[in-house]
Amino acid sequence: AVDYFWRTNKEGNILARQELEEAIALDPKYPGLYSLLAIIHLYDLWLQSSESPLVSIAQASKNIKKALAMNDEDYLAHIALAALYQARKEPDNAIAAYESASAVNPNGALAYAHLGALLTETGKPEEGIKLIEKAMRLNPSPPVRYFIYLGDTYYGLGLYEDAIEVQEEVLQSS
Repeated sequence: AVDYFWRTNKEGNILARQELEEAIALDPKYPGLYSLLAIIHLYDLWLQSSESPLVSIAQASKNIKKALAMNDEDYLAHIALAALYQARKEPDNAIAAYESASAVNPNGALAYAHLGALLTETGKPEEGIKLIEKAMRLNPSPPVRYFIYLGDTYYGLGLYEDAIEVQEEVLQSS
């Protein structure tokens, strides 16, 4: 399911959902499966492949609640909750959820990267840079999106040379 998910396209999302539903049928007591399924539903929104955004949000919410009810320290569930709040245009709640994720897993790069990007979007780019850079230190092989977040933040601050340098790294890794 994770391999399909990382394709970040409609077909990959469909296959990931199918795999997760099969896995849940085999082990319905594993919270991480529900967390990832919630993220898959939210990715439908991002990929604009959702047949009904309201249904996708409802499905994501249902799965996040299940995961957190099973284990309130499930890192991925907190990430999913933050993404749900972002989808619902509730940045303050999203920030709090990313902070909760970081408290649950202080070495989790994903929460720092996404929180950094969100802080940039909400007018706190200096804080955002620090968190994105922290995410990149924690993950020695960071995903391309971390570089994109950092480059966008530099650009927003008018640090054009830094933005170009980071975006060139993105192009070289593609």
